[in-house]
Amino acid sequence: PEPQALPRPKAAVAAAAALQLPGIRLVAGELPGTIRRLLGVAHSLDELATDQDRGSGLVETQPARVEPSGAQPTEAAVLFTSGATGPPKGVVYRHHQLRAQLDQVRTLCNVTPGDRLVAAFAPFALYGPALGIGAVVPQMDVTKPGTLTAAGLADAAATIEATLVFASPAALRNVVATAGELTAEQSSALARIRLVLSAGAPVSVTLLRRVSDVLPRAELHTPYGMTEALPLTDISLPELEEAGSGNGVCVGRPLPDVQIQISPLDSLGRA
Repeated sequence: PEPQALPRPKAAVAAAAALQLPGIRLVAGELPGTIRRLLGVAHSLDELATDQDRGSGLVETQPARVEPSGAQPTEAAVLFTSGATGPPKGVVYRHHQLRAQLDQVRTLCNVTPGDRLVAAFAPFALYGPALGIGAVVPQMDVTKPGTLTAAGLADAAATIEATLVFASPAALRNVVATAGELTAEQSSALARIRLVLSAGAPVSVTLLRRVSDVLPRAELHTPYGMTEALPLTDISLPELEEAGSGNGVCVGRPLPDVQIQISPLDSLGRA
């Protein structure tokens, strides 16, 4: 389906107008009235934030459809790997794959309509609208996860009354390191979080225990996957503690409907 609304930075609003993209045009920031009218801008995000009546009924609040009609699978997106295992490469996602991924995330997080997500990894913020829940990216440099502070996380959580958090280990390490700067009100906002997911790199039990001190009511999980297929497995802090130490990092058990096949390595460590 065509987009219903297009929130854009100022420079991108002009591109949307030039390309005649469908949807209500929203601008992040301020533009002179004459330019707004020329570009067909309906509202600024600041206007919607301060006047909820303007945004009421602006678009349909339903989970996004990620699977078009028709029998043949069609391409939905091209995602690029991080480059941790070699040069970054593009991975084609089809609509049915995205739908299966959303189903797994919904089950993993036990998502309800009342949940709200703080995504300290910008692409993960897309899961919120796709699942039909609110989502926000905290104040940070999303290209540098370690810039997320405890106060930044708490302020984002307070803004939307968040119940879910996704953050990389690097982001969580700085949250723990800056937790002493939290006010009582910010601590209360973090105490409402019921679930924290951390992935993208190995997550130590020590770090998760320290995060638990900052978010005392949250279940801590470390799902595992890769760009080509995710999420595949999951494990919680109590399960990690029960598994104990060993060579490598325990990534848990396969998620429902996920089948894992392990290929043996040769003497040179090749599959």
